[in-house]
Amino acid sequence: MKSSSIDHEGPIIYNEWVPIHRFVPVSIVLLVILLIATVITTSIIEQEIRLLFLLFCGGFSLLFIFIGFNFRGVKITLTSETLVVKFGLFNTRSIPLQDITVCEAINASFGRYLGFGVRISFDSSLAFTTNFKEALRLTYQEKRLFVFSTRNQQELCELLVNLNEQIVVK
Repeated sequence: MKSSSIDHEGPIIYNEWVPIHRFVPVSIVLLVILLIATVITTSIIEQEIRLLFLLFCGGFSLLFIFIGFNFRGVKITLTSETLVVKFGLFNTRSIPLQDITVCEAINASFGRYLGFGVRISFDSSLAFTTNFKEALRLTYQEKRLFVFSTRNQQELCELLVNLNEQIVVK
């Protein structure tokens, strides 16, 4: 797969996959079932609008399935030069290690991010969160903030500090 080589310089030191909370795929499956049931029910009652409803509900079902598949988890890759965090096809953040100044272990709470996925917080941080649990908040490039879910906060912070001793751990 081509995405494994994007923005990587040198050998991979750390690699992690953080799947989305199971609530999301279950919700998507239930929504698709509801849309299919709506099509079946409506086509029985109203023969004239069967095709229109089938296209409408089928299109939304495919959209929800794509969204669920696309945002199924966060992929974290650390090399000696770069930290790459990827969430779906279109959301990749690549941060050179020399730009990172602070590494902080936090909880990605609902109150702070109002859900999970790709979010912008009240403190203007960009967040790639998959649950309301462990996450890291990095400060880089003159006070820019980036948050992402991880299962290994301490290990990842320690690796970052070992690769760049100027990083402050909070």
